Amino acid sequence: MQSADVAAADTERLARPPPARRNDTAAASANGAATPATDAAEPAETEEPALPSAAALAAEGVTLPPLRLELHAYSPRPADRFVFINGTKYVEGATLAEGPRLQKIAPNGAVLVYLGHRFLLAPQ
Repeated sequence: MQSADVAAADTERLARPPPARRNDTAAASANGAATPATDAAEPAETEEPALPSAAALAAEGVTLPPLRLELHAYSPRPADRFVFINGTKYVEGATLAEGPRLQKIAPNGAVLVYLGHRFLLAPQ
């Protein structure tokens, strides 16, 4: 009889789902707990409407200076972001020697403003 009780207890234990692990983000999200992504000190990048490329603006007749994004260093921390455009290093908020202002360094390139036009300069 005692072995039947052990077998029944084993069957019951195997039928139950395993307890959630401490680092199980799916279980934490389901329970409303904060996940590692939401615990970050920096806010997540927000999605913004697609910006035209420099080539798209040129096709519309907007005259832009020659711009080449040579190095694009994106980080979740804005203080760590920088780009090299036409051989010069720039950070967010800087005005390029060619005239455009570097509004933001995004994960997919540099957002520039020139003569009232916002556009994305992507790495080549």
